[in-house]
Amino acid sequence: MALDVALDSITMPNYLKRRRGRKSWYFQIATPLDLQGRVGKTMELSLGRDHAAALEACGRALRVARGMFDLMRITPPNPDPNYERRKWTLTRHY
Repeated sequence: MALDVALDSITMPNYLKRRRGRKSWYFQIATPLDLQGRVGKTMELSLGRDHAAALEACGRALRVARGMFDLMRITPPNPDPNYERRKWTLTRHY
């Protein structure tokens, strides 16, 4: 079965963002719906000011974030929501 879609029409999500008024690049990923009560709707991590270095680090941050989502699914939640948000921040695991 041949694919009728050209490779250049397939787009990857853009996880690199820039905040207004700041020079740094940030990795931002949406949290899956089943985990949003534990960590919020998005997770962010500053990757520095250099765009090329941020692009390289984006792949590593994506692997770490997806691994954290898998760990959150098998770990029972803590009753304290503030503890949950501090425990599952990307800066602690990257």
